[in-house]
Amino acid sequence: MSRTTSPTMTAIEELQQQYYKINNKNTFFKKKQKYECADLVTNQIGIDIILPKCIYMFDTNKVYIDYLIFKTFANPNNYHDISVCLANNINDCIKKNKTFEIHINLDTLTVSAVERYRQIITGFAEHGQMNGYEQYLSNMVLYNAPSFISTTTSIISSFISPKVTELVTIHKKNIELPIEQ
Repeated sequence: MSRTTSPTMTAIEELQQQYYKINNKNTFFKKKQKYECADLVTNQIGIDIILPKCIYMFDTNKVYIDYLIFKTFANPNNYHDISVCLANNINDCIKKNKTFEIHINLDTLTVSAVERYRQIITGFAEHGQMNGYEQYLSNMVLYNAPSFISTTTSIISSFISPKVTELVTIHKKNIELPIEQ
């Protein structure tokens, strides 16, 4: 089953449409409105249902993060839950394999989204550095990377250490994702 047509994604899309029908979608200054909509999605569907569809392990040592789902519910009210889920998946990989990989689908990521989610990105990068994750990281793969990611490597390096930057592989649009849940 494709992620974009899953029952959860259908429910998320319906909630988003409801929200924007009541609260006309802003053209500018959208950050607060996007957080409110994401909070509504989280409260209606439940973080325990959405998180495993956004962040999960596959092939015993690979952690997958799907930005297409992340952006529908991520907001400052649940950053802690998201970080704990990611840390738990990474820790499980390390316990089982002494190594882990990160695979991230960045489809539809924008520069404004990077700024909107800067707090959770930098927070988790700091958590990873404090817990020594980089010594266990063997690969980081970015799928459907927007052009600004590869042309502006400073965006990536501002979040991760130089050692981790060397492990990053960037794939532009239209490459097959490693897994469909």
